Amino acid sequence: MSPKRMEYKLDVTAKDVLLKVIDSPWLTVPEGYILTVASTDLNVSYGLTTVLVSFKVDGSAHVIWHDIQQCRIPSTLTQAEYNQQVYAQLDKLQDRLLALNVKIDCHAIDGSGIPFDCVTSFCRTTKKIPSCAFLGRASHVFNPFVRSKLRDAIGNTVLCGDAQAHAGNSLGIRYVFWDADKYKMAVHKAILAPAGSIGALTIFAGDSKEHSEFSLQLCNEKILSIQHKQDGRDFFTWKTREPHDFLDAVAQAYAACTQNNILGTGLAAKTITPSKAQLLAKLIRERRKTQFR
Repeated sequence: MSPKRMEYKLDVTAKDVLLKVIDSPWLTVPEGYILTVASTDLNVSYGLTTVLVSFKVDGSAHVIWHDIQQCRIPSTLTQAEYNQQVYAQLDKLQDRLLALNVKIDCHAIDGSGIPFDCVTSFCRTTKKIPSCAFLGRASHVFNPFVRSKLRDAIGNTVLCGDAQAHAGNSLGIRYVFWDADKYKMAVHKAILAPAGSIGALTIFAGDSKEHSEFSLQLCNEKILSIQHKQDGRDFFTWKTREPHDFLDAVAQAYAACTQNNILGTGLAAKTITPSKAQLLAKLIRERRKTQFR
């Protein structure tokens, strides 16, 4: 007598993604976008997949750059050798990002799995771009109140780590749990939103060849259904094809933007008056020096 409630599926195609390409040069932040996030999905047997995404306070996002830094780090290495090579690849990546001559406010780096210790170590020690490890979790296991010593969740993300280290602005371990299902869904909804509308995702100018791999990976995962559980959590069913690293990277950028308090929930666009937008921009500028440090 209690049927499961299911949500409609989102069917995003590569053609939908390419329709979001606008007449804006690459590495150019359009007017009105106040935060630029670098986001890297880590697959060290294949490469470091990175995007640069700029955000408005109303939830709109614009991809200004995407790239894959090829690398093949053998799993047969000792832990020390493995960490050394991962660290070197991340350091090389940040050098490349700095060479783009774009103001990057933060760098979200996938820290899930074996690379966690190395990624958190890199984020603590790098002096190049403010960085933080991000650990994606499925919606039905994401719990913002577990292991959080700092504060409650912000839009399906939660900053974790040593509270004393944060209070003292030291280099203690800190990392972000984020709801990967909800943020991948947010990316797909932003792709399907009409161009120019609040909350829509757009992409820098380029031909279909330049955006071919990017557009394919953004739709290699599709939501088939969402079951709403009695405890308030959602169980997502996906149809998945490899690779989908670019989708993971863009979704992670949205989560990083939420941690910077731009998008609020990060999942729904909100209309903000110019006066509020100016106030928020001022607050963001004041916090950028300490965010993720």
